[in-house]
Amino acid sequence: MRQFLLQMAGEPGTGKSTLARAIGRSTGAVVLDKDYVKAPLLDGGLSEDPAGGLAYDVFFAIAASVLDQGHSIVLDSPAFFPGVLDRGQKLARKTKTPYRIIECSCDQRAQEARLKSRRPLSSQLASMDAVRATMQRPGIVALEAPHLSVDTTRPEFECLKLALSYLVADDAR
Repeated sequence: MRQFLLQMAGEPGTGKSTLARAIGRSTGAVVLDKDYVKAPLLDGGLSEDPAGGLAYDVFFAIAASVLDQGHSIVLDSPAFFPGVLDRGQKLARKTKTPYRIIECSCDQRAQEARLKSRRPLSSQLASMDAVRATMQRPGIVALEAPHLSVDTTRPEFECLKLALSYLVADDAR
């Protein structure tokens, strides 16, 4: 499989990280999780807005370095803001790497159960109330760019098969 840059998208608890890691294991791609950048910033005393912006700056700088080394990347973040997709597209153009987006979703009951069962980092939402409040923030937009939608209530192997097919499809290029 040739080098790619994959942006995961979707609300917290919809299976982005699970699918991202499965894709990474299957393809050898490096998975970068924005929460592992943002959480230490919050824990170090930065407030939400500056921590979020700085986390994305670091996130994309690391992605650029890894792409420059010839590795594929899976960007694990909700991608709620247009700037995230814009930065991903710009990075893909700069590195001449195909850019793909996979949006994960699931029914609310499954999402709520996933949120309750995980041990969240300080940057991760832990309840459906917090997800609803976040989705009402200014600047949050629906994903309109071409992408693959995956219902992650399906078995993981089926979701992975869909994702891998999407990554190699000629019409996705």
